[in-house]
Amino acid sequence: VMTFELEAENVEKAQQNFEAAGVSTRVETYLGDVHERFAPAIQDLKDVRFALLDALHLFSDVMFEFETLLPHLASDALVVFDNTYRIAEAHEDQRVNGALKHIQKQHGGNVINVENVSWFTPGLALWQRLPSL
Repeated sequence: VMTFELEAENVEKAQQNFEAAGVSTRVETYLGDVHERFAPAIQDLKDVRFALLDALHLFSDVMFEFETLLPHLASDALVVFDNTYRIAEAHEDQRVNGALKHIQKQHGGNVINVENVSWFTPGLALWQRLPSL
């Protein structure tokens, strides 16, 4: 498991939780901006089967995370997005919800978006490639 965190205080809390759960040896924590840390950290990965993208929530940030990860995904990978509710007005950044629509248009696949689940900002979505025939 790899996790990325912008704030050192949150890394400390997370590591304490990982230790309490007995999984600290299975989790790599990266401190810093995902725009700088993500690509180098995953460069040698292949066939990633699951990812939760919940770092930054602006359209361009979600697209950066997804498109950086995309070449490393297994054909049956599942990508989960958080904060997917349609929170933006038409003239505002469309955030995660807009990125999901763009991902499906640009990269295909299936998207299931459950916008009214979880806390503020609500919404969870799943994306998976269409199977090769």
